[in-house]
Amino acid sequence: MLTHFDRTGIIWNSTLDSDEKLILLCLNQFVDAEGTCFPSNAKIMDMTSLKETTFRRGLRNLEASGIIVSDPRFRCNGSQTTNERIINFEAIPSTPTDPTPKTKKKSTGGGANMAGGGCHIDTPINRSV
Repeated sequence: MLTHFDRTGIIWNSTLDSDEKLILLCLNQFVDAEGTCFPSNAKIMDMTSLKETTFRRGLRNLEASGIIVSDPRFRCNGSQTTNERIINFEAIPSTPTDPTPKTKKKSTGGGANMAGGGCHIDTPINRSV
């Protein structure tokens, strides 16, 4: 069983576009142990700040790729309530890991204004305040 942090890592390390990642990260806040959740479209759009067309396009892409399965749910009186969404975390495409270790560049310290690569103070600091 995947933990919340495992699922979050899978989403972040995926090759999905940013809108799709954002939708999945939002849904991940609601999923149970089986990957099922019930937030409304309005709730997801509110949490992600995505416009409706962008949200619907991202959701459609996630459903078409088999990552999300959406099933409509209905109340006893026949009116529709929020959809049940099941997230298939195994279907999320991940970025390939590079087997060659990356070497860190040696830091020269300082930023753009540090010409010598370090900190240089021309005037002494007066500490007797």
